[in-house]
Amino acid sequence: MLPILISAGPITNPTFGFFAFLAFVTASFLLWRKLKEDYPEEEIISFTILLTLFAILGGRIFYLVGHFSEFNFNLAEWIFWTRYPGFSLTGAFLSMIPFALWWTRKNNWDFWVVVDGAVWGLLTALLLGSFGVWFSDGASQTLAKIILAVLLFPLTFYLFRNFRKFIWYKSGKPGFVACAVSSFYFLGLIGLDFWFKVAVYLDIATGLVIGGLGLVFLYHRSERKIQQDLVGAIQFLRSFKR
Repeated sequence: MLPILISAGPITNPTFGFFAFLAFVTASFLLWRKLKEDYPEEEIISFTILLTLFAILGGRIFYLVGHFSEFNFNLAEWIFWTRYPGFSLTGAFLSMIPFALWWTRKNNWDFWVVVDGAVWGLLTALLLGSFGVWFSDGASQTLAKIILAVLLFPLTFYLFRNFRKFIWYKSGKPGFVACAVSSFYFLGLIGLDFWFKVAVYLDIATGLVIGGLGLVFLYHRSERKIQQDLVGAIQFLRSFKR
């Protein structure tokens, strides 16, 4: 594959680094474009930078915890990412959510509008980041993650255009797309991990948490009543026995 994009004497530019930078720039632009009509542009830029820092820190820490036997207490290996690579996507995601909650409450933003507005940027970042990894390792699992991200683009487009038309989603509130897409993606990642038999249990646990919470919050945002839905489900099942 192509792990090094540019090499000139002592100067090297890894392919993943280039795609990571491209992912950051693209995702930042898409988020800014979605939120600029509702919030001050300076605050959007600050939010984007801090959110990225939390994602990097959280993703690295989660990876170190899940692969502690490889790093032990060697601080240099923890810090020098380019020489000792490793990053947990689920860790990054779990780190971004609390920060986004804190920021939106502090600045009186609507959390659900923000996370829905971030969907296109995050999807694009995931796709570009996966391309960077694939050019570095050429692994079939990485290619499968690229395909998963690509498949989510038309689904996301469809959901944005139609989720308020869904009869069962009574409230029509924002947050539907973010919850649905995050659940599909992280549960899909778990399926790929099992398929390729390279599962990391911490990633599986955190992926299940993200996917499960996405579905729970999606249901909560719909403002449906669980008692009524349970009664309806029981009546529906009984109808087959008659």
